[in-house]
Amino acid sequence: MKIAIVMGSLSIGGAERQFAILARGLAERGHDVRVVTMVPASDATIEALLGNVHRDVLLPHAWPGPLRLVQLLRAWRRLKQSLERDPVDVVYSALEWPNWLSCRAAASMRTPPAVVIGLRCAGIKPGIRLKIPTRLLARTKQPGGIIANAKAAIAESADIGVVAPQEQVIFNGIDTERYCLDTTAGQLFRSEHKIGSDAMLIGHVGRLAVQKDHETLLHAMALISRHNSKAVLVCIGDGLESRRQSLQGLASTLGIQERVRWVDRCEHMTAAYNAMNVLVLCSIGEGFPNVVAEAMACGTPAVVTSAGASGMIVGETGAKVTIGDRQAIAEAALAVASDEPVGCCRDRIMELFSVSQLLEQTESMLHKVRDQSLHERTS
Repeated sequence: MKIAIVMGSLSIGGAERQFAILARGLAERGHDVRVVTMVPASDATIEALLGNVHRDVLLPHAWPGPLRLVQLLRAWRRLKQSLERDPVDVVYSALEWPNWLSCRAAASMRTPPAVVIGLRCAGIKPGIRLKIPTRLLARTKQPGGIIANAKAAIAESADIGVVAPQEQVIFNGIDTERYCLDTTAGQLFRSEHKIGSDAMLIGHVGRLAVQKDHETLLHAMALISRHNSKAVLVCIGDGLESRRQSLQGLASTLGIQERVRWVDRCEHMTAAYNAMNVLVLCSIGEGFPNVVAEAMACGTPAVVTSAGASGMIVGETGAKVTIGDRQAIAEAALAVASDEPVGCCRDRIMELFSVSQLLEQTESMLHKVRDQSLHERTS
């Protein structure tokens, strides 16, 4: 198959990482794959994952101010031109703007490719910037297929009127060769961030966004500190400086500022995961949070909320609690962190969430939608 994968950018992020792995994997399985991004922003890690997969950029230069929205609304024409210049069998897009652009471009083509849209999150009310493409998508010709990484995302899509003849949940694929047991690396991470080897290290990985609910995490950490005088929290992820200052102010108010390490970026996440006694994810909305599965692949158990597929990833290896329940999060983190380390976390990831299953299931779905589209055109 000739496949175009349409994304917003190649900047670092869970969706970007998964689609880069997917693009390269499909190319290695013999498909002709190219990645089309809306903007040129990129990260070296994502670029490395893509390898030799060809890239195109629709909007190399952003229009200033309010004209940016006009540029985005017109971008489907550029995608149409790209697809007409180099036709493909299937377009597979990811997230709100790329999903709408792909459906809109295909709807205007005389011989359109099959379109599969990717849904990556559930439980979050989109801001005005993302409401626009979401509403436009509901009014556009429906895609031939929908792939989501959580069941809740498909249900939410149906609620706004976006459905498809073929719909499937395909869980993310985790690179278990990269994310593995490495106690030495974990010790080095602790040493680098001045965390004692006897400390109970609670980890959180995720951007400083409201969706991640760091406030509940910090309140839970304050409760944990009353029970364990050596507990330390490390928060890995960047975000707006105003958001960081607000969270640091809350940590100070709660009296735990000396127990919290704020890390913008970590180049060796395997070391970070191996350093933790438990990963805690307090999100109010998620799709398939990669960080939970990555930590588990490193043998680190997780405490998660019921957002998205979080609880399904953890299964019986950790704990799932109600969103926003700081007391339950604190109690679960203390209980899970005190358990003797076992290999069941990693075993679960290797069994259920491998890269090979991601590639095989996605390839099969794209074939189905492509064949369905050909049948409709010839019947």
